[in-house]
Amino acid sequence: MKNKISAVLILLLLSSCEIYDGYEKNQDIQAFLNLKLNHWLKEEDRIIQKYNSLIVGETFSSEEMLKNIETFLLPYTLRLRDEIAEEKIENEPLKKIQSYFIAKLDILLEGFSLIADGLKEKDKETFFEMIFKGRDKIKEIIAYNNKIKEIVDFLMEKYFIKSKKEGKENGS
Repeated sequence: MKNKISAVLILLLLSSCEIYDGYEKNQDIQAFLNLKLNHWLKEEDRIIQKYNSLIVGETFSSEEMLKNIETFLLPYTLRLRDEIAEEKIENEPLKKIQSYFIAKLDILLEGFSLIADGLKEKDKETFFEMIFKGRDKIKEIIAYNNKIKEIVDFLMEKYFIKSKKEGKENGS
């Protein structure tokens, strides 16, 4: 009888450790998604919004665009890239998100650089060619956004994490 009780207590202890480990992983994933990824997305959005406002602005000028690329877009994007690269992440899916985000920022840096080089170009044909290459390069981030979304969806399902939107719909 003592052996059965001991076995049950050991099993109970082991399963409670597994439950706590799962809870801890869930908390780590939620913290990453809510704090780090959300911050990165907001910072990236700030960069994209600035870029968009420069292209569609009523007072568009090549000089203003070049100045903003060199003084804001490139330095800010590089700073965000460095910030993300410095993060020490152990969870494999979160590492993938980090690497995809870095790849997105590398694409933005390359696209902004191409546009800046095009704006400096005197030959009109080369001017437009480089600007269009830069613009098309920046559009490539959409594929990485989809990859990141797939991983986030997987993590939310695996760790039973509800989005704020789902919580509001369910009255939480």
